[in-house]
Amino acid sequence: MSLSSEFSETENTLNINIDGRFCYDCHQGFTSAYKQLSQAAAKKFIIDFSRASYMDIANFEKLFKIK
Repeated sequence: MSLSSEFSETENTLNINIDGRFCYDCHQGFTSAYKQLSQAAAKKFIIDFSRASYMDIANFEKLFKIK
């Protein structure tokens, strides 16, 4: 799995891009990227799964816990 994130200051948006398998082994990278949201003072975020090939239930549940 490849994960990248970028913050757009002009739009106050954090983009998280997931490529490949999004499984439990990857949760630390996702959590780290998401924590940038509070540090960057983003007003919204976008999680792009267009290149993801698989997501396990643990990470699916994690999406619902995002505040």
